[in-house]
Amino acid sequence: MANINRVTVSGRLARDPEVRTIREGLTVARIIIAVNDTTRSFKGEITEEVLYLECSVWNEDALKAQKYLSKGKAITVDGKLKQEWWKDKNSGADRTKLTLVAEKVVYMEKMNPLPTPEDKCEEMFEESSPFDN
Repeated sequence: MANINRVTVSGRLARDPEVRTIREGLTVARIIIAVNDTTRSFKGEITEEVLYLECSVWNEDALKAQKYLSKGKAITVDGKLKQEWWKDKNSGADRTKLTLVAEKVVYMEKMNPLPTPEDKCEEMFEESSPFDN
């Protein structure tokens, strides 16, 4: 039997993407997707909880995430799970976490570029002066 490592998640960004450039000029965006999960107990009680899933988006997709995504935007991410291991600096205990490595990102809303600080500065100078006639 073949092993399959494929995950598709739809939700909303829990915060703005964190984008950085790492070795050899690679760009990575860290995004947190909030997914509402509704379950029904054996007694018929319905409970809802929010699952937060960390995703890494690479290169061109990372730059698009930086340009178009912000907290609350709806997206769907398709990719594979990756487990990371490290030692806690304070306790020395072994730690692990699962992350979703994005292979495809679908924007579920119309994506307009987010304003940059330069855009905001230009808008200030484009406004008419109170001294103009």
